[in-house]
This record gives sequence, C-alpha cells and structure tokens, in this order.
Amino acid sequence: MNRKSLAIHLINRLSYPQKFTLIGFLFAIPLTLIRYLLISEINSRVDFFQKEIYGNQYLRPLRQLREYIPKLQLLNYQSFNPNLSNSESRTD
Repeated sequence: MNRKSLAIHLINRLSYPQKFTLIGFLFAIPLTLIRYLLISEINSRVDFFQKEIYGNQYLRPLRQLREYIPKLQLLNYQSFNPNLSNSESRTD
C-alpha cells in the first residue's frame, strides 16, 4: 500500500468527530507555531528596546560632561603654556 491509500484507509476508519478532531489538530499545529514565533519576536524586540532605554539613561549624563571637555582642554593647555595665559589676561 502506498502512502496515499494508507491515509485514505485511516480516514475511512475514523468517525466524524474523530475526523474533525484530526483535521482541527492538523490546522492547529501551524497556528501554534506561528503564535510561538510571533511571541518570541515580540519579546526579543521588547528586550532590545529595554536595552536602548538603559543605554540612553547611561549616555545622558555623559553628554552633559562632554560639554566641559573643551574648557578642560583649554585649562590644561594654559597650565602648560604660562605665556598664553598671560597674553590672554592682558587682552581681556
């Protein structure tokens, strides 16, 4: 017996409630798989966006500190070149 006739023989032996249950189960398998994949994709995106929020909270204070870098560089440069600080104080 080939596979097709085996399936037909199985279906012919089942009663109508068993046939509906079998067909419903066969339709439920792909729907369950799709639901699982959808939920896992949503969870991975939620995790990614949560990490973005944590990164944003981490970087905000660093951006404020970045504003002071040119001032600190100027102060360091002036401390190594005292002539530059004297000439600037004369012009101010």
